[in-house]
Amino acid sequence: MEERDINPYIRFCSEVNLYTPYQELLKAYDHRLFYVISGGFTAHFENGKADVRSGGVLIMPPATAYRLEPLEFGKSKHVIINYDLEQSRYGTPTKTLSPINAFSEDEIYSVKTVKPFDRAFILDGAFFCADPIRRMCEELKEKRTGYDSVLSSELKALLVRIRREYEKRKVDTCDGASVLCEQVKEYIRGAYSERITNVDIAGRFGYHPYYLNSVFRGKTGITVHAFLLEVRLTRARELLLSSEKTVAEIGLECGFSGASYFSEAFLKNVGMTPREYRGNVK
Repeated sequence: MEERDINPYIRFCSEVNLYTPYQELLKAYDHRLFYVISGGFTAHFENGKADVRSGGVLIMPPATAYRLEPLEFGKSKHVIINYDLEQSRYGTPTKTLSPINAFSEDEIYSVKTVKPFDRAFILDGAFFCADPIRRMCEELKEKRTGYDSVLSSELKALLVRIRREYEKRKVDTCDGASVLCEQVKEYIRGAYSERITNVDIAGRFGYHPYYLNSVFRGKTGITVHAFLLEVRLTRARELLLSSEKTVAEIGLECGFSGASYFSEAFLKNVGMTPREYRGNVK
């Protein structure tokens, strides 16, 4: 099956609350997508387990043995979507989950699949899923004219987005992560004087701020914001010693929103105010 041939059929799309763990490993007869709204769960598989937290997505093909357990004895509020990647079994109701020893491979709705959806995987920080999933739940609940076509197109677009993000992150987990961090550093060094935020920086590279910050901190040991602040303060120290500009002017030139915020950040990180630094060091 090629990506262009995907024409999803959704049987179920609804928000659920998980309070107690599954008692045994179960298998489904169709594809499953879980999107965590709040809380989260541990997904147990035959050969391991993984946590899925708020904003995370778990995707599994048919016949995947799994069980879910709320994180830290709490509650997981998530959306479940049961679907096929094609329409050959349109209109068939969802079969209940089956224990492993009672599962029948012959009853799987559709074996057609495409990478990476041919295996179970988790995508953390997939907050871009929230709006399209909400729309799909509303469409299936209201069943307005043409709702099945809307559902199919919405899910296909979302799966393509998930695939892109998944493949991008596969690269970033190797040497690509180091390359990305160097690119972020270079961008900040050139744009520190602008009023940029974590959201602006992440958007520049096509990532969610939470994910980019996680990768950056994992490689550098500091957050994106901390590096931006470091670059701004380094430049501010240079200007305090080499120019006659006022403290307020230097703060604005280095990207700080105002003189008071500049002085506060400088004192906290350097140990003295900008004026004290200029007088003592110069």
